[in-house]
Amino acid sequence: PYNSIVLTFQNTATGEIFDWTATKYIKAVIVKGGDQANVYPYAPAAMLADSGLHAPVNPVNNKYFDVSHIELCYDFAPTSSGVSVGGRVTNTKGGGVSRAFVTLTDSHGKTRTALTNPFGYYYFTEVSAGSTYVVEVSSKNQ
Repeated sequence: PYNSIVLTFQNTATGEIFDWTATKYIKAVIVKGGDQANVYPYAPAAMLADSGLHAPVNPVNNKYFDVSHIELCYDFAPTSSGVSVGGRVTNTKGGGVSRAFVTLTDSHGKTRTALTNPFGYYYFTEVSAGSTYVVEVSSKNQ
């Protein structure tokens, strides 16, 4: 019933990289690390998966910064009423991340935040359909 996004992380000699898959077309991925961000735009066509994404390179050691934030940009399909948006935040081993902050930002900058439950699930209700949103996850837990 829900759209889902799966992030899979791995450590390499040059730092942490990740792959993602989604059930909804993603228009762009923004990966923050250090005080910078890498933007991976998918234009003109959105994508359902990508691999080998990473944070910017740290000029001190020529390795990728640790990933601090990931934003996935996508459109909701228009409907006549508000919709519910939910999902699960998982760690590199597939376990749910408890107490992660999930922020939903609309195109006007209005934000809503949900806190994941002990199993990593979050849920937003009465989300306006037909608009563009950015979903961001932030957590100190893994």
